Amino acid sequence: MEAVYGSDVDVLSWEFGMIDSKNYWKIALWAVRAGNLPNRPVMALLDGDTKRWDIFQDMEEYGVGVFKEIKFGHHLWELPDYEEDRNPPDVPPALQHFVCNSPSVETGQCSYTKYKYANTNTIPQSIVEDEAPGVLASRLEISPAQGKLPRDVHGVNTQRMFGPAGAMPSSTMLNSESVLDSINSADDKDKQLWAKSLRNIPKVVPKTKSRGFDIAWNSLYRSNPSCSTALLPSESRFNGLVTGEKVIFANGTYDSGRIVFFAKERSEKRAAKGKNVTMELIADNRERPCSEVVERDYNDYFFVWKVDSHKVWHTKTIPNKAEYAAFAKEGQLSKENLIVACLETCVQSKCTRGMVGSGKKAVASIYVDDVQATYIESIDRCTLIMPSSLSSKKRSWTSKAGSKPGQYEIQIQMRSRESMRISSFVVIPFISDW
Repeated sequence: MEAVYGSDVDVLSWEFGMIDSKNYWKIALWAVRAGNLPNRPVMALLDGDTKRWDIFQDMEEYGVGVFKEIKFGHHLWELPDYEEDRNPPDVPPALQHFVCNSPSVETGQCSYTKYKYANTNTIPQSIVEDEAPGVLASRLEISPAQGKLPRDVHGVNTQRMFGPAGAMPSSTMLNSESVLDSINSADDKDKQLWAKSLRNIPKVVPKTKSRGFDIAWNSLYRSNPSCSTALLPSESRFNGLVTGEKVIFANGTYDSGRIVFFAKERSEKRAAKGKNVTMELIADNRERPCSEVVERDYNDYFFVWKVDSHKVWHTKTIPNKAEYAAFAKEGQLSKENLIVACLETCVQSKCTRGMVGSGKKAVASIYVDDVQATYIESIDRCTLIMPSSLSSKKRSWTSKAGSKPGQYEIQIQMRSRESMRISSFVVIPFISDW
């Protein structure tokens, strides 16, 4: 998750209900992975499902802060409008469209007056700019004017933060060393609680039995994986870790990837010379509806193309040197790891997730540090790659002598299908059954 969200995260929101449906094991795993981030961010559930909230709330028992948005689905209603004398272009482009009765595709319903924020008037622009806590309190249905917080706001124990009866401290108190010391002390205790609780967090399993999940769940729940991801947006992409291209935030410059046509051409030219091909970062289709309104998520990927030569392989080091330096932590590295690849194989434009196969039915040959992967299992839409079958009980990969712990060279060669698209590689420190 660090590769996507970064290491310095204060609040992380879950809002994948439409995608994950009733697969509750996914939100349970997401919550544990989020809790393992260095900052242990507060987790926000933007969803109305009670079972998901039950899973989220359990995390607080293990030292992670959680809260739930009360009026799920009313995001646009509660976003402050501009005062009539203000000019919307003075804010970021995406927010210019959150105006009642505007023709924008982002327009939401409004209350019975013309203002979304309240039934009677707009919130002053100065508060939007300078008084973020007041806006947050309003989103949580707390009146800043009352100077009080309820004892518990959907999982946020305000008494722990602000004292008995949830009294809102004064600005003087908020700036005092005593309050900071109290917060830091509580945070230290929560860190210790989380570390001790990892063994006790209940496993939530997929409805349909997944052998891949059964093999990997201990490692997924209790270790700190490293990820090489092509997905955008992500911390790795915006920091230039994926390709090493220089990033300039002032003008929004980052490595956006190549067009797939040129990647195919490059693969064929190198194969004709008998040279291996480093997997290229390919840009997903950027022609999206409303792209001028708000930056979208893109399914960029690492690319493997079927070439004529059987001696040529597409290769990639996972994690690469920059990713390793950014996310590998002392004491969390392991020489023995599981490897997961989130991939799909394609014929022309028709792609199938996770279809790799093994043995004579394999559509691609995969090697890790020159050792063939002969056994695979799926974990939802991703693939657990293993060196041998379960009968030999060899599920993990051992880093070869002289290499960095947890860093591997991947080699892939297509057999029957045209190409492979890989959104992410994940290296997971192996933890056997307790």
